[in-house]
Amino acid sequence: MLSIPESVFAYLTQQEVRTAVNLLASKKKPPVPEEVRWNDLESFYRGVLSMQQVQAEFSMTLAKLWQETWGQVDIDWSSGSPQEPGEDGSLDVGEIWRENCFTRVFGKDVFVCHLCSYATYDEGLQLGFAIWKGEDDKKILKKMEVEGWEYDDEYGYMWTTADLRPREREMDLLPLVEAARNAEDVWRNL
Repeated sequence: MLSIPESVFAYLTQQEVRTAVNLLASKKKPPVPEEVRWNDLESFYRGVLSMQQVQAEFSMTLAKLWQETWGQVDIDWSSGSPQEPGEDGSLDVGEIWRENCFTRVFGKDVFVCHLCSYATYDEGLQLGFAIWKGEDDKKILKKMEVEGWEYDDEYGYMWTTADLRPREREMDLLPLVEAARNAEDVWRNL
């Protein structure tokens, strides 16, 4: 089960919340609306704080989703430390927010594997993975069929096909856990 924080649930399920947060988050320095007066600053700063809270809780939710799914399978490849997560793996809240994705990078011999958790309001919760041999071979997964997964030709990733859109704050992740276990066979057989 994944417990989605109230702020993230509101962001994923309510258009007006998503619009307000996205407006504030779209700027490095949040704009001060023309109608704000000196006695309105507390409300303005509460809005900025709320936006930052949603972003941080969104990152925590994706990290928890990763742990509750990919963390349940045996990954015997090497991984970087949290201080050096590897290429494309970032713990930066802003980066996770922009990409809608929390990624951990693993390596074994000449192979690199990205395992990620992903969430958007229109696609719901998903897992993704990619395996590359060196820098140039990004199509290893193209010819593979993995139950519960579909290949994205543009990025060379496999994405889960389960429809897991948040309808309640508590979500059963069993379809994603099963998909992660199905994907485990891919890197075991390389």
